[in-house]
Amino acid sequence: MANIGVYDIDSSSWYLVTATGTPDIPNGRTEFCLGVSRAPDDSSFQVTLYGGTLENETYYDDVWVLSVPSFLWIRVQDIDNQELVNNGPGTGRKGHTCAMWEDSQMIVLGGIYAVNAATKPQGQHYFSVCDTLYSPIRLLDTSTYSWETQFLAGQWLDVHIPSLPQAGGFTITSTPRDADPTLHPRNPDTSPLLSAASSPISSAYLELAVQKTSNPPAAWLWRPEEEILGTELRVRVGGSFVWPPPGLDTTTVQRIILVAGGVGINPLVSILSHLHETPTSLPPSV
Repeated sequence: MANIGVYDIDSSSWYLVTATGTPDIPNGRTEFCLGVSRAPDDSSFQVTLYGGTLENETYYDDVWVLSVPSFLWIRVQDIDNQELVNNGPGTGRKGHTCAMWEDSQMIVLGGIYAVNAATKPQGQHYFSVCDTLYSPIRLLDTSTYSWETQFLAGQWLDVHIPSLPQAGGFTITSTPRDADPTLHPRNPDTSPLLSAASSPISSAYLELAVQKTSNPPAAWLWRPEEEILGTELRVRVGGSFVWPPPGLDTTTVQRIILVAGGVGINPLVSILSHLHETPTSLPPSV
């Protein structure tokens, strides 16, 4: 995979760029997937490659990164690849797809597995579709290149208002569980505003920090209630500020220190509310 095709949108032209490695480059393969992320300062882009097959005889479960614009291949030592540990050498995935989330999480969807391919004669590999052993959804944290078992979207919402071409981004100040309709059944008697909406299904809600400005999405949300109640909005959860962090048992938390500046105080409200609702075996200390 040393020859990389590059399409120039401005000139409608194709170019062939020769990539280098450190020192290796990925073996030739098909049916792999790619995810693209960018550096915070837009100085470079990272193309993450996962899996694939070579002529349906060799199967890959490796991870590579192509750094652009240097066109340098880097072999990544991914962490916590439990499927590879469980299923033996030569295990690989083909025919899957990838999608990036917030430039730091690559979601792997579907595919077919070849199990223990390294120990099988050619043409006699055992294939398996995704099931409880071979997860149909995998998550790779591209900031640490570790395979995760849970998806943390962050306490941020992009709010899409039908009459506006551009979404507005706002911090969530309620807790994530407040938006779960299974935990908050509809109660029109105690939620008159929600019951006035066109098709309310529960008393679940999202509370956002919205500054009163001329920004179109913010200005729309500050309109009188009678003008906007019942309007259907679409939201997309994002951001990297999350609580609790991965691997933390919140039932044992006795003391935490939260530091924020400027608008960073907004997600702290959500986190403090979450802590207040979380059962703990230790006495709280404020």
